[in-house]
Amino acid sequence: MGVGIDQLDVKKRSEKLSFLEVQTSSGESEYYRMEAFTNLTFSQNTEESSVQFVDEDTKRTRVVGHSESVDYEFLHYIGQPALEEIVKITEGEMIGKKAVRNIITVDMTTANLSSGSNYTAKATIRPYSVVPNSNGGSTEYMSYSGTFKANGTKKNITVSCGKDNEWEKVTIQAGTSSANLLSEIHTDSEE
Repeated sequence: MGVGIDQLDVKKRSEKLSFLEVQTSSGESEYYRMEAFTNLTFSQNTEESSVQFVDEDTKRTRVVGHSESVDYEFLHYIGQPALEEIVKITEGEMIGKKAVRNIITVDMTTANLSSGSNYTAKATIRPYSVVPNSNGGSTEYMSYSGTFKANGTKKNITVSCGKDNEWEKVTIQAGTSSANLLSEIHTDSEE
């Protein structure tokens, strides 16, 4: 190991929490923790362009794009809002805009108690198309799998969570101009 690295902590996978947009009957968006996932793997799917100049022996490669995707698999716990939303999209065979949801990813190493009763943390938000793959593959539990595929730009935001909430549900902080942010994201996903 490098000098001093043994004095540092390794970031745990559990310190990156994801929250799925759940649409209420009144058309509002709420963000619930994505629990009971046995897999939630982010892939960059980076696109490259290479060129070799006549006066050089090696090619030069540059990144020209990203198409992030997130492979998922979860056990269906009845009544958990984020899971129920994905099951609704899957079993309802939703397509187009109806199958697009925002996902907030929170870096829990940035969380701190901001006002005595609320935590705040740095996060990103991005719209994804929910692309189901399979379900019911286990004889013991009902499980679902698929991929969330990027359907718009990732944005940096700040989220808040009530002290007693234990990070079950987050709210986009007002300073992030969430109303404009959400309308932009839904506009992007409609294109």
